[in-house]
Amino acid sequence: MKDLHTRAVILRCNIHGDLYVFPSSVINHHAHGLIATTSTELWHRCLGHPGHDAMSHLHKQSYIPCNKPASHVFHACQLGKHVRLPFTSSTSHCVEPFQLVHCDLWTSPVLSNSGFKYYLVIVDDFSHYIWTLPLSNKSDTAATLINFVAYARTQFSCPLVAM
Repeated sequence: MKDLHTRAVILRCNIHGDLYVFPSSVINHHAHGLIATTSTELWHRCLGHPGHDAMSHLHKQSYIPCNKPASHVFHACQLGKHVRLPFTSSTSHCVEPFQLVHCDLWTSPVLSNSGFKYYLVIVDDFSHYIWTLPLSNKSDTAATLINFVAYARTQFSCPLVAM
């Protein structure tokens, strides 16, 4: 690696395929998170909402730079523990993909880091394959469904029969 402006060599490492492997002698676990200081809540969200014990361990080992580990439960974690009842049993039996797809528009209680609040979930009744498509607005649903129908037709050569 070279400095962008001075072109001076900063680090030499090996390449394995498309991956640059840093020698273990240059890795300092205390420096991993020192690039920017952020809140414990942001670390919690970016790391996939780990539990309190995991966050405390990361803080004690100085892997994340924050003043203290969070002592409260985050709203998103509370909501993530809520469950829905399963769908009722279906009597339909499809013999090929895209004969019947089920759709659900889900509103997330928490805005994603990318700004998405809604998610369109599409399930193929035959293959049980699931697509989850992020939406910024509910009004994007119709256009997203039209694009999905075109996607199914062009990528799989299958017309969508029923929704």
